[in-house]
Amino acid sequence: MAIGKDLEVYKKDPSVSRKAVVNGIAGGAAGMFAVTAVHPLDTLKTKMQTFPDSYRHSIQCFRDTFHSHGVRGLYHGLTPMMLGNMAKNMVVFMFYGICEDAVKFGYGLDHTSQMTPGQKALAGGLGGFATGSVLCPMELLKCRLQTQHQLALDCTVGENFQLARGPVHLAQQVLQLEGLRGLFVGLNSTLLKYVPGQAIYFGVYESMRSFLAKGDNRQQLSPVSTMVSGALAGMAFYTVMIPVDAVKSRIQVNATTIEPMKFVDTIMKIYKNEGVRPLYRGLGPALLRTAPGNACHFLMYEWVRQKLFSLTGG
Repeated sequence: MAIGKDLEVYKKDPSVSRKAVVNGIAGGAAGMFAVTAVHPLDTLKTKMQTFPDSYRHSIQCFRDTFHSHGVRGLYHGLTPMMLGNMAKNMVVFMFYGICEDAVKFGYGLDHTSQMTPGQKALAGGLGGFATGSVLCPMELLKCRLQTQHQLALDCTVGENFQLARGPVHLAQQVLQLEGLRGLFVGLNSTLLKYVPGQAIYFGVYESMRSFLAKGDNRQQLSPVSTMVSGALAGMAFYTVMIPVDAVKSRIQVNATTIEPMKFVDTIMKIYKNEGVRPLYRGLGPALLRTAPGNACHFLMYEWVRQKLFSLTGG
């Protein structure tokens, strides 16, 4: 069955408010579904980025994590990641739809289907500001939960350091020790990741949809074509943005042991002391995670979105 076969749904652009609600629900549902399946690979990515001297490759990281903590160790940080991905994807796709309408209006178009992939990329980048702002605290909690056991083993934390029992406990610790600003450590890095990153993400996705579409209708895509478009979009995002993500992870995790660092200072220190390679550590697990994750995500997103528009009358 083709995604979006009910073409009458797309003959008229939905209202901005309806599109925002539908996109948000569809994005949130798809985000929770996708992240649960691929979270272990995200754990490996984060640990390899944060502790480059401890892990030579992803297989060693998997083996050591599994040996020390079992299957549960691979799912450390899953709860904030699920909540974060639900929130992120609700915000991503809600504001993507809103920004689509803004760009459509700015270019004097009648329908979002008339927008080029470049215009879709612009809408994605604009939505990245909201995404980064909402997601920063979630990613901080996720990164610290994923790496706190390693920090304790390496003795790189102070005497007052306590392992957090979960995301709520960790959030309480951060608020108590660092204040509200502590939850937004790495905000600039997070914005730097998601503003250009989402422009790439949606630009590649819409470009592939146009390339694989039957005729000129991007709504008549097979499930396989939708999954291929989503997988390539996710891979493009991480291939380009992985150095930014690596720096962001260090800033957010190292804030527990040293004075908070700035993005430029951190990336220069990494380059001077360790070279370029650490900036791309974790790329393998990230690509292994993001290809199937985004394939499933966009398939679920388009399906839920279509059904919701059908139920609400377009």
